[in-house]
Amino acid sequence: MNQFLAIICGWLVVVTCLLLFLDLVSRGIGLPIQGLAVLSVFVMIAVIYLGLARCEEEEENVRVELVLDRLPDRGRKYTLLFTDIVQIIVIALFIIEMINNTYISVTTFEAEAGTVQFPIGPVKILMVIGLIFYWIQIIIKFIQRLSAGPEAAETVSGNIPGSGR
Repeated sequence: MNQFLAIICGWLVVVTCLLLFLDLVSRGIGLPIQGLAVLSVFVMIAVIYLGLARCEEEEENVRVELVLDRLPDRGRKYTLLFTDIVQIIVIALFIIEMINNTYISVTTFEAEAGTVQFPIGPVKILMVIGLIFYWIQIIIKFIQRLSAGPEAAETVSGNIPGSGR
């Protein structure tokens, strides 16, 4: 599923570029199309949230490894397990709050203030979907780390042994 979401994100980036290009050209010829910039921001938000799970799966999310790289295998594994637990709890709280916020947005027809009022609810729904897949991926990674031996901490954490990564 993460691969499918990554493909969707790729196409959404193309849509964002086309929207921004169309906005630039329309303004350049003196016939601006209202709302294109806001719409491109909404599409980019969808890209970011729907891409979180794939980045987590491939260990491409930002992480400070200054201390992690200096720990022995067992220490690295336990540190990663601890950070996974913290992530699982924090992202679960984000999801709960985002679901509540999305519900309010959808039921009150919350819209972006501007010359063209775009409803915010659909974007927030995509954010919730992205966060749920991200949370699931964190749980999967936690289970993989938990079941792996301490010597496997490098490969489970995304580091390739001997590569200096």
